[in-house]
Amino acid sequence: YKSSYIIHKSRGNILFRANGIDNYFDDHRCIKMSKKIMLADDAEGLRNSISYLITSMMPDVEVEQVENGKIAVEKARCNGKYSLIMMDNAMLEMGGLEALKKIREFDKQTPIIMFSTDNIEEEALKLGATAYISKNDFIQRKVSISDVYEILEQYLT
Repeated sequence: YKSSYIIHKSRGNILFRANGIDNYFDDHRCIKMSKKIMLADDAEGLRNSISYLITSMMPDVEVEQVENGKIAVEKARCNGKYSLIMMDNAMLEMGGLEALKKIREFDKQTPIIMFSTDNIEEEALKLGATAYISKNDFIQRKVSISDVYEILEQYLT
């Protein structure tokens, strides 16, 4: 990715800088819960940034990272008990759409949010995705961190 992500917390506020644009969340926006999210994306840096962002906004949420759809399917099948799964589409070994389809064969309840640069919204929703967030729209600021937070909050409460 050509964009740069800087995330930190200071004086009770969370700052997320994407492409030089600052976003803030006050601590009162954080939700308190014990939930577990699986985050599947082959870009380690982006996984780390998203994980940090989620746990900063939602301190009682645990984020488990996996690097491809094959591992996501295995973990969803064996571990289960995820409050939410967030997945990219373009990953090595198994892409997000294929993983979504396989997970939906044995788990129709867990919310799955596709978070991808690919234009797959319609197909993802037909295959059982709960929601779709465009990484392109996020990077271009058409989707804000507040929007992502509200989507996560909706499915984690």
